[in-house]
Amino acid sequence: MNKSQDQLQILVEVSQTLGFLTPMGPADPLPAASQARLVEVRFRGGREGRVLLAFGSGVAEALVRNLTILDADVVPAPEDCAAAAYELANVVAGNLLASMFGDHVECHLDTPRDVAPANLPVNAVGLELDEGLLAAAVEI
Repeated sequence: MNKSQDQLQILVEVSQTLGFLTPMGPADPLPAASQARLVEVRFRGGREGRVLLAFGSGVAEALVRNLTILDADVVPAPEDCAAAAYELANVVAGNLLASMFGDHVECHLDTPRDVAPANLPVNAVGLELDEGLLAAAVEI
């Protein structure tokens, strides 16, 4: 497997096991105009950089519904959507960094935070979910 396939596999596994989302297959990474939310997790230590997780419309809401068992007609609160997105971003970041650096490099993750939508770097991977689009990228 190459690096982008590894990253896509991590995105699939985490979205499925943590968020109970339904992966459909690879997709083009979300351009800034299509992002409902862009979450940044900075890391430092043996390496420094950031992991970006871009959420398409409806993905954070689906996460909240799956994690809290909300009825389909209930609109999740914005703070619940942010918390769910941050949790998913944190777990994706940890898994991506472990895959990239193994046990040889120790990285400390900062608290996830929203950043302004932006085009993702060329190394980004995209995933089509039944619930919307999700993309991730690592910048070092």
